[in-house]
Amino acid sequence: MTLQFTLSPGQSEEELKKLCEKKFHAPMRYFRILRKSLDARRKSDIRWVYTVECDTRIPAEKPHPCEKIKGETPHVVIAGAGPAGLFCAVRLAEHGIAPLVVERGKAVEERAGDVAAFFRTGVLDPQSNVQFGEGGAGTFSDGKLNTQTNTPFNREVIETFLAFGAPAEIGYLNKPHIGSDNLQKIVANMRKFLLEQGGEIEYCSKLEDIKLQDGALREVKIGGAWRRADELVLAVGHSARDTFEMLLSRGFSMEQKEFAVGVRIEHLQERIGKSQYGAQFGLLPPADYKLVSHAGERAAFTFCMCPGGTVRAAW
Repeated sequence: MTLQFTLSPGQSEEELKKLCEKKFHAPMRYFRILRKSLDARRKSDIRWVYTVECDTRIPAEKPHPCEKIKGETPHVVIAGAGPAGLFCAVRLAEHGIAPLVVERGKAVEERAGDVAAFFRTGVLDPQSNVQFGEGGAGTFSDGKLNTQTNTPFNREVIETFLAFGAPAEIGYLNKPHIGSDNLQKIVANMRKFLLEQGGEIEYCSKLEDIKLQDGALREVKIGGAWRRADELVLAVGHSARDTFEMLLSRGFSMEQKEFAVGVRIEHLQERIGKSQYGAQFGLLPPADYKLVSHAGERAAFTFCMCPGGTVRAAW
């Protein structure tokens, strides 16, 4: 059964299960938080709002079968081991296709060391930094799961992160984030799964060229060697300019895309908390806000907030 409860700031979430048991007059053998959000419309009575699922019985597990590809599987090459490349590789592996992932940077563990060295010494590794490497640029941006779109794939992304070790709270928080420390472990778990399913990852390598025949892809050049490729997934991010130039030279059409320019604004965290929560701001997590302004054909909007965050230098 799905129920909704409210808790005051400072109350333990353990109270939720007790409230379920009080309602049913029986112990709960199954309990799960589905949603958690903060109702701060009235500063005099701020409440946490929870949607929970509970039952006096243990529900049967629902199988989630993935249909395997029958017959000979294609040779798939994925250029880039950022979010798009990793999610693509995982989905292919689940369906019985073992892809080759090519990443110009290093594995996330080595990459983390290079990034830490850069922040400490200022010495940059052009191929292993905040932008390049397994996990993509977002690995070091705290993993905010923030999007302006409403699509069923949002839930699929959350479920995938949970399956590979993300904190359970990202499944029910209104504005979830994973954290850079957790992201590195999750990326490593995704890689482990891919390798167990027969996939391959080549680090410090990049897509150098492609070979077409009769309008169809035949081979890709990686590390100076030509490799068979029936399908190529380009998950190269926004910084692989040399790859864009190679594709343009091979006759692929390209066009400019609109993009948003970000501006960093700093506030005192305490001031925002008092403004949003009033006297209770000390009992609640850092407050945030969201603004949108339209001026003719242009618009300005807030994207995300990083309470207590730091500016990450990137190349």
